[in-house]
Amino acid sequence: MIQLPENSPPVDLSTNVIAAEGITRYCKTTRRVFPDLNFTDTYSKVAIITGGAQGIGLGTATRFLQEGATVVIVDINGAQLSQAVNTLKPYTTSSSQLHSIAADTANEKTVKAFVDETINKYGRIDIGILNSGVSHAPMTIMDTPEDVWDRQMHINARSPYLGIRYIAPTMIKAGIKGSFVLTSSVGGLQGKPYIGPYCASKWAVRCIAVTAAQELGPHGIRVNCVCPGGTQTPMLEGGSFDEETKKKILSEVPLGYFADPSEIAAAMAFLSSDDASYVRYEIFSRSRLMFSGATLKVDGAHIYY
Repeated sequence: MIQLPENSPPVDLSTNVIAAEGITRYCKTTRRVFPDLNFTDTYSKVAIITGGAQGIGLGTATRFLQEGATVVIVDINGAQLSQAVNTLKPYTTSSSQLHSIAADTANEKTVKAFVDETINKYGRIDIGILNSGVSHAPMTIMDTPEDVWDRQMHINARSPYLGIRYIAPTMIKAGIKGSFVLTSSVGGLQGKPYIGPYCASKWAVRCIAVTAAQELGPHGIRVNCVCPGGTQTPMLEGGSFDEETKKKILSEVPLGYFADPSEIAAAMAFLSSDDASYVRYEIFSRSRLMFSGATLKVDGAHIYY
């Protein structure tokens, strides 16, 4: 365990400890997570968060602003985006620390446009949180219409592919050793009945992360993946699952509750930070030392392997 200096003030470990394979690290201050951060110059870390208007994306934007990062939230829903900006403003220290862009993250032209807009405004992108995603009503594969399948793959898998395709070159050109975190799901680790298209798309997200990690690693760019379990988001509450299904899912979670988005955001912040630059984690594809290409489960022990 990393020991705090003797004169350090008490730390609330319940919210700041991250444990992985016997390694315990803490993220107490802005300097720990964003060590080169300086509010007065252009070297502040700039993070793009797709699907940033609600749920895990909004929770992650909140956490990053609290850490002192400059945040660009992107979402296709303009009305929700405006509400998100109002929610996030209290966490900013200047008007330039937060920027919002209404865009379709699964459309190549609009992805290129919001990446260009971010570069023109801030001059750099350090972190890409590629979080856009949708679910669907429960149904068997036999009963799944083609348009349901296509929508899951189009949004859930195409969005992170396009995000990496257009953000990574800006990092390479600027010599930035950046970081991507993609949002998969426990459904991307273990197929679940009645949500086959969703699970398939989230398995694809994991594959994109591992592939990109190997391709971008030589440039010093890390790509990781978070697999949340049930989380209190509009996706969970908005009708994709009825109450009986939610109770069944919850009964399988040893911790006994659905995660708050802030709990997923904590994992996002860790994986985006320099604290995750060189540690060993349990689930890897080929990369054994750097924390890149990893899949981090944040699921209340829902899946045991």
